[in-house]
Amino acid sequence: MNPQNIIQSFSRTNRIFDQDKKYGNIITCQFPKTFSKEIDNALTLYSKEGIGEVLAPSWHESKQKFDVTYHGISDYVLSNSPELITDPSTPIEQKKYFVKQYQKFDKAFAAAQTYDEFDNVDPVQDYHLTSETLDAMQGTYETLIEQIKQEKDDDDEPTEYELESVIDK
Repeated sequence: MNPQNIIQSFSRTNRIFDQDKKYGNIITCQFPKTFSKEIDNALTLYSKEGIGEVLAPSWHESKQKFDVTYHGISDYVLSNSPELITDPSTPIEQKKYFVKQYQKFDKAFAAAQTYDEFDNVDPVQDYHLTSETLDAMQGTYETLIEQIKQEKDDDDEPTEYELESVIDK
């Protein structure tokens, strides 16, 4: 397969049709090592002649990033009173910190779920991430976004961010 067709096949497979389809999988059974080299060559050719970085991180790197971002919000996950962060008396800096940490977590969580190795991870057992906890975190995030918008200064960073993660388990 020539480089243009390789890139085009990935683009079509990963085209997002609706909110439920975040990515696609391309599986090759014939000559996987050769195909992998051809993919690397195509990406190098179409990524500013190899200067740009377009290859996805390995599972290990993605999992490590997820672990770090989870650690950034684990105080909230394991808290006995997570609703305190949305209290009007909570300083805006703490609210912004949670929002930024949650965005990083959301992005890393969504990325980790794209790997087959994620099937071996139990979010509830390994991270205490029940669907209720995830819903509560998202609700807290959305509440804080609204609170930050109401208190917004002209110097504030934009709060717009589209959540990416979805839990299947």
